[in-house]
Amino acid sequence: MNPDPMNVDAMRSALAEFRSAADERGAELKDSQCALEELSRLYKCLDDAERALANAVIAEWVASDDERLRFDALALIDRYAIGSAARSLKGLAVHLGVMKTPGAPYELQKVERLLKRLRNAS
Repeated sequence: MNPDPMNVDAMRSALAEFRSAADERGAELKDSQCALEELSRLYKCLDDAERALANAVIAEWVASDDERLRFDALALIDRYAIGSAARSLKGLAVHLGVMKTPGAPYELQKVERLLKRLRNAS
């Protein structure tokens, strides 16, 4: 991603900028999956140290109030089996369990399936 050593703050900022730009391109193209696909391609190119930082940021995204950001985080966690995000997923499951929004039960089912998959992968 960048030859300079990165820390989690720098990765947080870089991923937020990258995702925002990809989201704008997706809006222009009327492609709701654009940001996710570009994030996925970027994630595959990260080295081990960068990936560890990205995993921490993706785990943070799980707690976001922005449903689209959470969607991208859950998809990346699922696609790349990011086990380090399990604690964040458990927190989201608790939060979703008390939410009264129409989509909460469905998102909770998705989170529970993802947690099960991560447990089985380890």
